[in-house]
Amino acid sequence: MNRRSAFALIGAGALAALAFGPAPALAQDYPTKAINLIVPYAPGGTTDAFGRAFAEYVERVHHAQIVVENRDGAGGTVGTDWVMRQQPDGYTIMYVSSSTALSFAFAQKDLVLGKDLDSLGGINQSQSVWAINPAVIPVTTLTELIDHLKANPGTAYATTGVGSTPHLNMLEFAEKHGLDVEHIPYRGAAGANTALLAGEVGLAIGLDPAQVVASGSLRAVATSGPLRNAVIPDMPTTIEAGYPEFVSIAFGGFAAPAGLPAPIAAKLADWVKGATEDAKFVEQLQRIGTAVTYRTPEVLADDMNANTARYREITEKFKPQ
Repeated sequence: MNRRSAFALIGAGALAALAFGPAPALAQDYPTKAINLIVPYAPGGTTDAFGRAFAEYVERVHHAQIVVENRDGAGGTVGTDWVMRQQPDGYTIMYVSSSTALSFAFAQKDLVLGKDLDSLGGINQSQSVWAINPAVIPVTTLTELIDHLKANPGTAYATTGVGSTPHLNMLEFAEKHGLDVEHIPYRGAAGANTALLAGEVGLAIGLDPAQVVASGSLRAVATSGPLRNAVIPDMPTTIEAGYPEFVSIAFGGFAAPAGLPAPIAAKLADWVKGATEDAKFVEQLQRIGTAVTYRTPEVLADDMNANTARYREITEKFKPQ
């Protein structure tokens, strides 16, 4: 090789290093600054608690700093859209839920985990609580609630957002039972819980079991999971109440802008898996009524995309005009 060729190769290598950075240092040195964790819902709700519990775990165990930022709006789509536009460098990640993916589908947009976002693994599985303010809707069972809604067309109900899992569940439920109800979306469970407590609505779907118990005045009439919730074990499921077709589970985990370097993706995925094996992290999630269920990055993507397909008919039927 002559001197000119050698210098050309060195110059090309230098340009590549400037463009892409030294690949071997990615895994070894990452992170060198704070990681921004986006929660696409308002502070005070379940997803916010998931994000903050994960940030605490990473700082306590891995000595890396994570800053949680809430970018809420439109059923989680505002914050998720923002994350998808960021650089895939490992310094922006997010909590992503099956409910957010459904909000995209309801708005006739695509959110394919594994393509639009890189999956980092799943941490949880939650069931919705159908809760009422007995001062507004004086019932004690799901059947009584249905009778009340039939007798009072136009009754308002709150959920965690347009196109969310609770919203789509009620659309299915209302169609099945001939109900005329008005949807009032909030920017997460915290807003829906506040509205229910204030009597602005008489019914909310998607509240955390712990919120209902802690309120002292709200009443759960059913939970949506296949099994009873450990926080409110005396409350029957929709199956036990006689409505087995309305079992509903929401789940989620963490994701990053598509194109994340493999060494960084692997490290973040290891952190996600480690969190689900950490006693303090598990206890924090269980305390709010959420089951800690680890999903590999591949399984989280497959399950979330399959869940979106499961609701395809209802999102098409009731899509915004």
